[in-house]
Amino acid sequence: MFPRGSYFGDIGIVGPANLIDLHPSLDLHFTADVTLTADCVFFWRASTDDALYGPSGNIVRDDPTSEARYIGTQPSLIASWRVDRRLTLIATATHFAPGAFLRETGPHESIDFFRLEAIFRF
Repeated sequence: MFPRGSYFGDIGIVGPANLIDLHPSLDLHFTADVTLTADCVFFWRASTDDALYGPSGNIVRDDPTSEARYIGTQPSLIASWRVDRRLTLIATATHFAPGAFLRETGPHESIDFFRLEAIFRF
């Protein structure tokens, strides 16, 4: 019902067009009901002759003069606790750090995303 943002986590800044990504992750299952997931996505433009696109396919940043490929780094932590068979609590923290392409071509602030979620199953 509530899918993760785009392909690359809840923050959903970068879309899949003109993209190379490396996305290692690690799941730690402390108990059957408690999980911690750590991941980090590294983004590059596949072609320096093309733009950076958002999740919906819109152009986010286009600068044909930039030869920079690296878009940015996005580490995340997700903690999940299944309290009982009906209730699950989830906490997410994600940070996006701009890379060379964003720094060279305009505004380039880091972005932080936090979410607390409660899922109740009837």
